[in-house]
Amino acid sequence: IGTLYKGVKVVSSIQDRLFTIKLVNFIKQLENTDLQQRCKMIEGIEANENFKSKIGKKVLFIIDKCEDDEKAKLMGFLFKEFLEEKFTYEDFLKISNSINTLSINDINLIFLNKSYINAFLHNNPNYYLSSGLFNVKFETYLNTNNRVKKAGEIDSYYSTNEIGKKLLKSLESYYNK
Repeated sequence: IGTLYKGVKVVSSIQDRLFTIKLVNFIKQLENTDLQQRCKMIEGIEANENFKSKIGKKVLFIIDKCEDDEKAKLMGFLFKEFLEEKFTYEDFLKISNSINTLSINDINLIFLNKSYINAFLHNNPNYYLSSGLFNVKFETYLNTNNRVKKAGEIDSYYSTNEIGKKLLKSLESYYNK
């Protein structure tokens, strides 16, 4: 039992340290924001009945979901963008959820190479479409002979949706700072 207790204690200690690193990286992104602006935005959200969870608790949940400190840093930057009123709190929540469905490598590849978004989506559509950042449109189901096309003959076209566009704009600022 003593060994089991020590093992649990070590794991808990490691998780605490990793969370602290993520939290520090998140908070560092807020250093250059105006304190009064931050307080005003947070008070406005906490007064809104549509958001049942308090903003501080929600942000801690978001940070905890981050797979590494780089993603926590990105989340901090996105939260700063929200505080600067570049998008709404609801948009921030949607964007943070989307970011947590993708790896940081995919985020870097997709958004640093915007012209390849269609290729990324074409190669693995289920994975990327589940991020909630993209739309898919299928071409007509009839071929030139007015016959129904087979599944392999139907072309799909991908585009970035409104949340994806907002994230893309923020990522341009993030990577060019």
